[in-house]
Amino acid sequence: MNNSILNTKNLSIGYGTDIKGSIFSGINLSFIRGELVALLGKNGIGKSTLLRTLCGLQNPVCGDIIINAHNINSFSRNELAQKISFVSPVAVRINNMKVFDMVLLGRYPYTGWFGHAGTNDNTIAYESLEMAGIANLANRYVNEISDGERQRVIIARAIAQDTEIIIMDEPTAFLDLPNKYQIIKILKNLVETKKKFILFSTHDLNIALQTVSKILIMSQGKILEGAPEDLILNHAINNLLSGSDLSFNYNTGDINMHSASSESKLISIAGEGIELFWTIKALEREGFTVECDKSHPSCILIEKNNGAPVWICQNNNQRQMFNNIYDLIHYINLNYSD
Repeated sequence: MNNSILNTKNLSIGYGTDIKGSIFSGINLSFIRGELVALLGKNGIGKSTLLRTLCGLQNPVCGDIIINAHNINSFSRNELAQKISFVSPVAVRINNMKVFDMVLLGRYPYTGWFGHAGTNDNTIAYESLEMAGIANLANRYVNEISDGERQRVIIARAIAQDTEIIIMDEPTAFLDLPNKYQIIKILKNLVETKKKFILFSTHDLNIALQTVSKILIMSQGKILEGAPEDLILNHAINNLLSGSDLSFNYNTGDINMHSASSESKLISIAGEGIELFWTIKALEREGFTVECDKSHPSCILIEKNNGAPVWICQNNNQRQMFNNIYDLIHYINLNYSD
């Protein structure tokens, strides 16, 4: 592609120079500007090794890494630091350093032998804080802010490094749900406004499916790639979950856990609207197979009582009314009969 920015050719990753010692071989990838890509795979398969190798932090066993049509080996360490920035999964906890100074460290490839930051470097550091949404933290100490804020500081430092390529190893690990999505929002903004290429590893399948333009899956000696929807349709997502008690539901986009019981439990339901949708989800979570009719001996009716939803459970001529799904499910689990 004309806008290709990073490529690999017959890349093998691992330790040493003996191909027998590689943990993953035959990697041929091509990435373009303005793209957010997620890397998925089971623990120990080599995700971190691949990311570190692409950054030049670890030598490949063999093969080539091409950046803007130039082999990675043709760049000096300082030149490479102006091409690629890397965000490590290791938590940064530094005493007596202010947030602004931490972000300013991202300018080290440009500050010369003595490391003196100029006016332009300070401007870029502050703009990076703004892009990460933490300009208000500039004068706070790094060890005094939350994990989510600290992760944004590290991303701001990578932004300040002003590279076309940003590679991140699990940038949302250990963060709460709002902070996970806030980090991804920052990354998407960088891709869309600055045309960066960003590759990050994650174990959060839902975030990857909802937010990225391409997914890479490291699996069984090969890397599968494509739009999230491509990997759903060709069953690569379910292959990622193989060997576990999880499966991907192609109709709903949910990840389901298999019931501990192999017994099939059929139940009928009748209703409409959002209450019907979430009642079905609750029943499926409890291992029921749901049919939307009234023919089965165990049937749930969703009705309105003065505008509020009520759940009526009919079970072998018994009729019980509930005001919430929790009580309904508890009753059904205790009294279900087919």
